[in-house]
Amino acid sequence: MILERDGEELMRKTQLTTPGVYFYRVDLSFQADQKGKQTYTIRIPAAPGETIVDNNTLSFPVTVTDRRLPVLYLEGSPREEYRFLRRALFRDKDFRIVSILRVGGPKGFLLQGAEPDDGLEKGFPDTAEKLARFEAILLGDIEAGYLTPAQLGLIETAVREHGRGFCMLGGVNAFNLGGYQKTAIDRMLPVVLPAPNVSYKQVEFRITLSEIGHKHPIMQQNSNPLFNRRTWDEAPPLIGFNPIDAVKPGAQVLAVNSQTGQPVLVAQNYGAGRAAAFTSGGSWYWLMSRPREDELHEKFWKQLVRWLAVGAKAKLTVELNKDLFLPDESVEIRATVLDKTLAPDEGAKVTARIKDPFNADPRTVPMRSELIEEGVFTAGFTPADVGDYAVEVTAELSDGTRAVATATFSVGETLEEFRDPAQKVETLRAIADASGGRYVPPAEAASIPGLIDARVRRMRTDLMEYEHKDIWDTPLLFALLVVSLTVEWALRRRAGMM
Repeated sequence: MILERDGEELMRKTQLTTPGVYFYRVDLSFQADQKGKQTYTIRIPAAPGETIVDNNTLSFPVTVTDRRLPVLYLEGSPREEYRFLRRALFRDKDFRIVSILRVGGPKGFLLQGAEPDDGLEKGFPDTAEKLARFEAILLGDIEAGYLTPAQLGLIETAVREHGRGFCMLGGVNAFNLGGYQKTAIDRMLPVVLPAPNVSYKQVEFRITLSEIGHKHPIMQQNSNPLFNRRTWDEAPPLIGFNPIDAVKPGAQVLAVNSQTGQPVLVAQNYGAGRAAAFTSGGSWYWLMSRPREDELHEKFWKQLVRWLAVGAKAKLTVELNKDLFLPDESVEIRATVLDKTLAPDEGAKVTARIKDPFNADPRTVPMRSELIEEGVFTAGFTPADVGDYAVEVTAELSDGTRAVATATFSVGETLEEFRDPAQKVETLRAIADASGGRYVPPAEAASIPGLIDARVRRMRTDLMEYEHKDIWDTPLLFALLVVSLTVEWALRRRAGMM
C-alpha cells in the first residue's frame, strides 16, 4: 500500500495476507506538515492476474489548519518556574505557547514562539484584536506597572466578554506585591488580595486537595479515583507561596497548603470565561523531585491551561454536512453566530460566498435563521462541477461588528464505498431467508454451482410430481360432475334437442 500527496510518495506499508481472509483494515499514520489543502492518494499495486484495478486507488482531500491552543505567557524574570512551565506546554503539539519575558530594563522583553500575525513586535498586546488571538493568558512574576491600565483592562474584557482564560502565578512581584489591588485584574481574581506589605513566603510545603479538587478536571492525574488521590498524596512539596486574605464567593478551592490551610489553587467562572490563581511560584520542584518519566508537573499545567481555555468561543463558526460530495448533491452550510456576550445573535445578517474550482466570480448565497435553534443560520447549494470549493461566511453582528469564517469542500468521487467495506453477513442472511435462498460464505464459494444444480433438479421434480385418483374416490368432484350432466340433459330436453 502506497500513500502519495500530490503525486509524491510519502510512505509504503506491506500487509501480509491469509488464505480465506478477504477483508483487511490497515492503518496509515502520517503527519500533515503543510498548511492548506492537499490531495492525498492511497494506491494498492495490482496483484498478478488482477483484472479489475479501477478501485485500487482512492484520493481524498485534507485541509490542514493550525488549531494548536494559543497561550500567551507574560513573565517577569527567567526563573525556574518560567523555564519548566514553558517547556511543558511547548512539548505538547496541542499548544502554541508564546512568551514575553522581561529582560534588559523596565520595559525590555524577549519574545519567544510568536508568529508575524500576532503583532507582538512592541510587546504585550495593546489592542483587543491582538489579544483575541490567544485563548489563555498567564501572568507570572511581574508587577501590574509593567502593563498600562488599558492593557490590564483588555485582559479582563477578553475573559469576561470573549470567554478567554486567565491565571496568575505566584512570585515576589505577583498578587498583592505586584500592586494589582483595585486594578481590572483584581476584579477577576478568585481570591482577595492582602495588604501590599504581606511578603512572599519562601518555604517548602506540601499541598492537600479539597474534595472538589479530587474531582476537578485540572487535578486528574489518573482516571482511577483511588490512584489519583494517591498521586497527589505522594506529590513532592512546592517551594514558595503568596498568602491571600480570603476566597471570593463562588470560587472553588482545589488545593491548600497542608500545614497552614492557605489556598494554593483557586478557580472560578468569570463572565463568559474562567480565571484561576496559583499562589505558588515553585511547581517546578514537582519536576525536579520526581523520576524523569513522571508526568505530574507537565500534566498539571496542560490540564490547567485547557480548563481555562474551554470558555473561549468564536463568534462565528461554519460547518458543512460533509467534506466530499457527488456532482449535483446538495451542500448544507451551517453557521453559528454569537454576540459579544457569547449569547446567540438572532439579529445578525449572514451571507455565504462560494468560490468554485474555476475561480469564477464567487456566488453569494443568503443564509436564513433556523427557527428551532437560536443563533444558527443555514443555506443550501448544489455544485455542478468537479473540484475544490471554498466557502466564506460573513456575519454582520447586532452590535455592529463583523465576523468571518471559512470552510472548504470537494466535489468528486464518493468515499462511501470505502467507509465500511466489510461484508454484512447478517444482512446477507436476512436477504437469503426472505427470498428463499441461502447464504454461502466466501470460503464455500466453490460449492455454489453444485447447490444451484441440486436446486434446479429439485424444482423440476416438484413440477413433475402428481397424484392419480379415480373420480369416484372424490365424492365432491363426482357430485359436481353428476349435477353438471343432469343440468345439461334437462336444458337439452327443454330445447327439444333430444
